[in-house]
Amino acid sequence: MTRIRNRRTLDLQQSFRRQPRSTGAQTHRHRSHRPPPSDGAMRHWLNTFYFFHSDTPTCTPVALRIDGGLPVASSLVVSQGTEVKAAPGGRYVFEVALYGDAQGERWSLICWEVDVPGIQFCDCADREEAMALFAEPARAAGRWHGVRVQRAKRPW
Repeated sequence: MTRIRNRRTLDLQQSFRRQPRSTGAQTHRHRSHRPPPSDGAMRHWLNTFYFFHSDTPTCTPVALRIDGGLPVASSLVVSQGTEVKAAPGGRYVFEVALYGDAQGERWSLICWEVDVPGIQFCDCADREEAMALFAEPARAAGRWHGVRVQRAKRPW
């Protein structure tokens, strides 16, 4: 009886060893030796977003949303060393930010233009107005102020 139990235990241990232990992402990495496709515009936005909020400790992001032309599935299938292309129309990241300083707090809706790149600000009276414009950014038309980089001078 001990022999059978040991044999069954041994069989179970061997069957567990045969099963792959990786997730889908790790399996993809092991099947293909090329790096995943990169998106220079999104990398640049993420770095800029990080530096903007780490250099300005008084600015706190409250809400964040990406809108616009997300990359289409066919543009994600690329060869090694090429970049992911954004869909026409560009991508926008909308952010509600709270600025707190000695004068008090002020609210702002920020529009990060990922593919241009650029940043636009819309000053808001309070949190309710900022969140309402966050839900419908088209209502802020004519109130935006900011800066854009010329397409020829994009850093990617």
